[in-house]
Amino acid sequence: MSERLKIAVSACFFHADAARPIFTGKTLQYIEQSVAHWVAASGDALPVMVPSPLGDTSRGRVGFDDYAAWLDGLVLNTIFRSPLSEASIRLARGSRYNGEASSRATACLRSALAAQ
Repeated sequence: MSERLKIAVSACFFHADAARPIFTGKTLQYIEQSVAHWVAASGDALPVMVPSPLGDTSRGRVGFDDYAAWLDGLVLNTIFRSPLSEASIRLARGSRYNGEASSRATACLRSALAAQ
């Protein structure tokens, strides 16, 4: 059996909420199940959630460059973006991402391009 492609799925964020009865005050990062199943449906891809290495609880030295060097592809907002294409960065800037999410997406894409 050949090695499966490792396809990153960018994390969705459920930001900290003091009123939430579970994981109170914690930011949750997750991927939606149907996205993971869609990536895996090819039979040759292993969906991998990429948590943000940024934030006030960040520890260690793992960064976007580490993910980019290890992964074979990236899914943002359920649209496949090739890490080989400079157009991916333009698409991320022009998408629904804004502020913090746009910065994370752009940093991740830049790292992917640099790893090639």
